[in-house]
Amino acid sequence: MSDARALAEIKRLASLGRVDYPAHALERMDERGVERDDVIRALLTASRARWQSNHGTWCVEGGIDRAGDDLTVIVVIEADLVVITVF
Repeated sequence: MSDARALAEIKRLASLGRVDYPAHALERMDERGVERDDVIRALLTASRARWQSNHGTWCVEGGIDRAGDDLTVIVVIEADLVVITVF
């Protein structure tokens, strides 16, 4: 899948609220003061997605959280988005 197509699919799934947060992601979000609404906002405002073949994940960059701060989200695209971590 191309980066552009992945970004479009990520935004589509995020806009539908089809985002899963495994325990690891929730722990990292809590450590970093990031809420689910911040993740959704960052995914919807992201400007690029890069495939990370060594991890089998997409690095979603260029998005901002509700406070306007940069937020990078690592996801896997399955039937829904699965958030792996945020930073």
